[in-house]
Amino acid sequence: LSERIKVAGKRALVLGAGGAGRAVVYALKEAGADVHVYNRTHNKAEALADEFDVNAIEYRMIRKECKFDIIVNATAVAATGEDGTSPLDAPGCPVFQVALSTARRRDWAGAERPRYRW
Repeated sequence: LSERIKVAGKRALVLGAGGAGRAVVYALKEAGADVHVYNRTHNKAEALADEFDVNAIEYRMIRKECKFDIIVNATAVAATGEDGTSPLDAPGCPVFQVALSTARRRDWAGAERPRYRW
């Protein structure tokens, strides 16, 4: 991500508080971004935010008051709110999708593991 845009000092929204979201939050925080985490289950977003000393945000606040420079979707599906809109509808804002696959493969050591890619 930091190879494509300057991250330091940017406001970043991470959608998803699972394993991929956790990795993205860590990377953005280390790169100097002002990180906000949204998860459909808000207490999971709060737990992740507390762990990394970043901000948890509720969906209604994303569209109402906040503007982000970077959005990273770290969920298995596109996030859509109760009103059918998505924070991914952000003209002019770089949006990154973490591609998650539950397909299994064998790596060179023969161990089976899920595939994750950026």
